[in-house]
Amino acid sequence: MDVETFVSSLLDALADRPFVQSVDVETEAIVVRGRVLLERNRFLQVCFNEEPAQRRLL
Repeated sequence: MDVETFVSSLLDALADRPFVQSVDVETEAIVVRGRVLLERNRFLQVCFNEEPAQRRLL
């Protein structure tokens, strides 16, 4: 999965959730980082790396 597909899927999945207050993501080349702010002062931390871990270790 590439960065664009991941961000699109994430936003689609969160769009209809009433407990989601906002979504803030930043993309940098092959990496996505961000937070999903939820009700009751809660959040989800989001991280995605397009490159598989095995290739990074080589």
